Amino acid sequence: MKLNWNRKSGALAALMPSAGVAPCCIDAAVSLADGLWIVGWVLAADIKSTTVTAGTTRGDADLIVRYWRQDVADHFGIERGNRPLLGFVVRVPVHGLPPKSAIELQFQTSESPATAKAELADPAQTDFANGLRAQWPLIGPALIRAHDPVGLMPLLRLMATPIGDRFGKFQFFVEPAISTGNEGLLVNGWAVDPDRELRHLYLSCSRTGRVLGDLATHWARTPRADVSERHVGTLTVGQDPGFIAWLPCSGTSDTGVTDHLYALAVLKDGRIARQDIKPSPALGPMASVQHVLRLFTESQPRLGDILESHVGPAIDAIWRHRTRSEPRLARQDFGSAPAAPDISVIVPLYGRYDFMRHQLAVFADDPAMERVELIYVIDDPNITTPALQLAEELSGLFRLPFSVISYNENLGFAGANNVAARIARGRVLILLNSDVMPVKPGWAPALAEQLASLPEAGIVGTTLLYEDGSLQHAGLQLRRLARWAGLPVNIHPGKGLSYVSTGQSRQVSGVTAACMTIHRKLYQELGGLDEGFILGDFEDSDMCFRASAKGHKIYCADVPMYHLERQSQSLAGDSWKHKVTLYNCWRHSKRLPANAVTSK
Repeated sequence: MKLNWNRKSGALAALMPSAGVAPCCIDAAVSLADGLWIVGWVLAADIKSTTVTAGTTRGDADLIVRYWRQDVADHFGIERGNRPLLGFVVRVPVHGLPPKSAIELQFQTSESPATAKAELADPAQTDFANGLRAQWPLIGPALIRAHDPVGLMPLLRLMATPIGDRFGKFQFFVEPAISTGNEGLLVNGWAVDPDRELRHLYLSCSRTGRVLGDLATHWARTPRADVSERHVGTLTVGQDPGFIAWLPCSGTSDTGVTDHLYALAVLKDGRIARQDIKPSPALGPMASVQHVLRLFTESQPRLGDILESHVGPAIDAIWRHRTRSEPRLARQDFGSAPAAPDISVIVPLYGRYDFMRHQLAVFADDPAMERVELIYVIDDPNITTPALQLAEELSGLFRLPFSVISYNENLGFAGANNVAARIARGRVLILLNSDVMPVKPGWAPALAEQLASLPEAGIVGTTLLYEDGSLQHAGLQLRRLARWAGLPVNIHPGKGLSYVSTGQSRQVSGVTAACMTIHRKLYQELGGLDEGFILGDFEDSDMCFRASAKGHKIYCADVPMYHLERQSQSLAGDSWKHKVTLYNCWRHSKRLPANAVTSK
């Protein structure tokens, strides 16, 4: 006795079946990447073992799933309440079988043995795929309930159909992934699933066959106004259709991985939708960081989870894996530098270089600056030519010796200071913003003297004032910011109050690198400013905490300086830079000692 899938109904007829003592039939057999798959039916309540023979190759099944076959039950007059399940799906770890190989399936059941024979189909045959899909509404849910779908991926790929209208209300789209070096991928997209049909959304590579992760178990949902507008009436109020997901996995930097990605959506009813993902754009590290930062908003719900589980780890990996090489420095000296300076002042230039004119005008009236090594660092290739032209002009005007360092890349605030610190000759380093101007002469030796005389001093900052003379900085303190998911941010106690000089230095937890004095030896021991902070935020307080961890104390001196806060760089039109600060804040929080946050 045997049953065939009717070709007129789009199913596949059984090929060369024969019954054993227990009626049995192979409906379809195909060799895929993970082994030989066989679908059919057997009139037995249970299957104790399964063996397949193909030529001289023999193997035992490593997966057996039973499911209800109404067509078989109707033929034999079996009521569902008295069933055995009848249908079976078997996988045998046998590989390399050519199409049309003759196979024999042998069951050992509790009642009697059963045998069936068939000819191996070509998986590319439309009849086979259509026939298996005809049974898939019964086979799929049984397989997915009983086994991890990752282990079924070759079969699921075969059964997948392109996402489209046939999936009704459920729709999804995955954008090109961003590679983060060799640590994982950051993926974003959207999914509309009002009836909660989705079980898994796998990201896989067709070139390697790897399943890189299940987006549906990793993602954080995000607003997508464009998707919400397109699906009005489908989405309920409060449903965020967007998603962002960090998938930690190795090998993602291998050539071609992100060019051969696809997504498989496995629904609870067994349907499988496939989307081929466009190749990832070729982005450099900074462009990748900008792309990631534009995937979320600072005001959206679950900001803390997005930073902690997705954006933070992804950007951290991107930035750590960027290609690093010692920059090729160009140095121009203007005037005769002091022979053996005790102090080196380092001033990075980024975006704006015109502050060099105002600083040099003030420095030129300070006799002490003639004994100081003054180094400007151009950290923006876009301004190198005009900045050097201005330096040439100012050298002739003010006749104060200084040097200008340039290179053909942007290293950020930390990188710029570190480059200059490696060539500085002074025993004491003063890191200075270009928009910081001393109130009176002698400020540099005064700060160096404080560093030398204060007990266990490791770093000395100073009092910074706004243009109107009010207080801008007299030390840093950490406070949790609610709108940034409770992350600790640097605040300036007393900011905006009237400045009253005390003439005294105070011990503080941290100071800003807008004006920071440190022994060159300690700077080197600490490894300089941490270049893992992007562009320029939090590396100063990070260095203070690292110095404190080595037993050094941090002080704020009362040597007042004017600080035109944030004017040394232009933020116009660059809202993503505010998110860079948010990322740096998150990174800083991961490195803080347990007792660092003193206020809430």
